Amino acid sequence: MKYYLQYGLMTWLLLSGIIGCKKVEFTLPPEGAKIPYVDPNYKTLEEVLKASPYQLFLKVYQRSNMDSVLKVKSLYTLLVPTDATMQAAGYTAAKIAAMTRENADTLVAFYTLRGSLSKEQLKMSIANRECISLLANPDPSFKVWPVRLYGLDRVYYRHYLIASEDSLLINAVPVGALKNALPAANGYIYPLDKLLPRPLEKSFWDALEEDPRFSMFIQVQQETDKMFNKRYRDKLIEAIDFDPGEFGWLDSKRTNYKPRFIMEPVFGGDRHLEITTMFAPTNEAFHRAGFNTVEDVMAWNEKYATPTIFDYDLYDILPFGFPADTVLAYHWDFGRDNVPASYLYGKNYGARPTVFYANDLRDDYLANYTVNSDPQATSYIMPFSFGRTPDGKPTVKIKGSNAAPATVIETINTIMGPIHVVDRLLIPNNYKMK
Repeated sequence: MKYYLQYGLMTWLLLSGIIGCKKVEFTLPPEGAKIPYVDPNYKTLEEVLKASPYQLFLKVYQRSNMDSVLKVKSLYTLLVPTDATMQAAGYTAAKIAAMTRENADTLVAFYTLRGSLSKEQLKMSIANRECISLLANPDPSFKVWPVRLYGLDRVYYRHYLIASEDSLLINAVPVGALKNALPAANGYIYPLDKLLPRPLEKSFWDALEEDPRFSMFIQVQQETDKMFNKRYRDKLIEAIDFDPGEFGWLDSKRTNYKPRFIMEPVFGGDRHLEITTMFAPTNEAFHRAGFNTVEDVMAWNEKYATPTIFDYDLYDILPFGFPADTVLAYHWDFGRDNVPASYLYGKNYGARPTVFYANDLRDDYLANYTVNSDPQATSYIMPFSFGRTPDGKPTVKIKGSNAAPATVIETINTIMGPIHVVDRLLIPNNYKMK
């Protein structure tokens, strides 16, 4: 664990100018804006923590190796559970005294964020700020693309912060009062009334495949992939006597979601972790759309499938597919698979950050959000519109659709990002469902 902390610290020192707590989209401050004032009399984070009433977390900190990290001249934000919160979770003074240094390192690093984030900054934010903790995922094969850098980096746990009136929200959950925040010379301390749960250590695909509520969604995707694969191969064999093999169509024609969202090893054994958001329909969502079984959906696919045509001038198969492709793409990946492929980058060209927790699902923030932006292709704007039910739950529908909106009934937080569980399918306007 000490190695991981040292690695994380060195990485932070190198990247502190570009990585840390950040908005989803950076904007320059208005001309003439005041530079945040730091009182020269402020004490360090360690000194403020020692003088605070949060003595149980302090004890964990003192058992860890984090003192060497926080004494470095860098800025941090500490998320500090109150004593009552620690005790309710079983972290008594006796239990803390028996903790190993490795376990203490893990706990404190998970609650330590790179960069200083003041409550004034949180109050000015219109969207969650992605904050990267100092805790690396223990599986070294998990890799993610760093911000504005090339190559793969270790995966560090993330928290998404924003202010809602006087409450601090993390991953859209109220966790404490902003009025209790403590400024320090090298950062900020936010007391928490709740412990932060670790995200589910599963990929999108694995999380859904293991939950029986999503059995139709997963099976429909698998069966539609098989149907597409058979028609693609059969047409190539018929036209040019060539069989590309299973899933030979993976040439930017159509997204294969299983390998993409199951985190299969790539790049010499590393598993590329894509951090994003999805909207997962329950079995009930299919029932509401008139599909009682997977077989019903496949019959719908057969009825409205586009023809499979080989173009001898292009020497390729023209784009084709099934109605389920269109609908499921909106659930998996904001409908990116429904837009024309970029010649160089395929369907996911210029992908921009798409991690949105429940409180971010608002038209005033996302209505004109650019999902894909690249000089080689037309920008792809957020295809959804959002609302709220009378009891405050987010709703989502495809812009301009006459279909009933889906309600987000639950959010499953995974290492890949949030899975928003929805009670209806996301259906385009006037789409033939029968």
